[in-house]
Amino acid sequence: FFSFTVDQITELKSFLDAGDITLVGYNNFNFDDPILASLIDGSLSTSNEIYDLACFLIENRDEDRARLNQLRYRDRSWICHDLLQVLGGPRAGGTLKQHQIRMGMNNVQDLPFKPGSDLTTDEQEKILRYCKNDVLATELLYKETLPKITVRKQVQTQYPYLKNTVFRRSDAAIAEAVMADELRRRSSFVKRDLVKPDKFYFDPACDIDSTICFQDDVNSKVFERLKSTPKFDASQWKDELSSQFRFIIGQHVIPLTQGGLHTIVLPRILKSEAILEFDASSYYPSILRKIGRHPEALLKTWISILNEMTDKRLAAKKGGN
Repeated sequence: FFSFTVDQITELKSFLDAGDITLVGYNNFNFDDPILASLIDGSLSTSNEIYDLACFLIENRDEDRARLNQLRYRDRSWICHDLLQVLGGPRAGGTLKQHQIRMGMNNVQDLPFKPGSDLTTDEQEKILRYCKNDVLATELLYKETLPKITVRKQVQTQYPYLKNTVFRRSDAAIAEAVMADELRRRSSFVKRDLVKPDKFYFDPACDIDSTICFQDDVNSKVFERLKSTPKFDASQWKDELSSQFRFIIGQHVIPLTQGGLHTIVLPRILKSEAILEFDASSYYPSILRKIGRHPEALLKTWISILNEMTDKRLAAKKGGN
């Protein structure tokens, strides 16, 4: 183990500047790395300053977004591998403690003292043991996650302009970065010229596929009412309209909520050979491809790039890749 105190910043900087350093952590891109970078550049010099920055990063307030981004996206001398993002982000990845339990580690514990407390020498030793245990957990998780990291290395080989960010981005963030750069390379699009529309509109008369229909009267009436609804924007749908359109399939009520179709089902346990699961490959991209739509603020070239990348993804998935 390597450990450094606030009195050993020079040694810490020498360690990080040794060249070709990769730091692996869990949520380290958003938390540990900004603190580490601020320590070695002299922005932090006392325990209280470290604690204040830690609280600032944990609070993660929208009004502080500019400062947070400045801390997180600054240049660093090391490569960041953030296992939380590799595993899908906070919701899918869970917490490091959850992984410790799943991996069967003998010692699983929360921080033994309240953050910000003044610690005795003995308590500092307990904190050091606690941190070492988390490092061991991170090492185990890293080895377990190596197949996913290998895939990201392949992605970086194909799209070298990602410059090692594949190891600290979520899957969605990688896709967004690739789409944006491919659009820039194939058109006159420049990201700084992107102007977000004030409102996002939906016109049922034009935007609903004419081949969609229902066989029963109840759902047909709801659907016809939806198609005859005047053009509206996303905020109107969220705040006023979405609750007015609900379809009934058997015993299930399906409202058209802001993010898609969601059944309203009370908690229950069902066992039946009649239960089937259908998975539409690349569901939302497929809808965009079918209707040929692209984000209003982007160029039509965007849909061509989406078609190309989706075809590649489906072919790879079919081939077991």
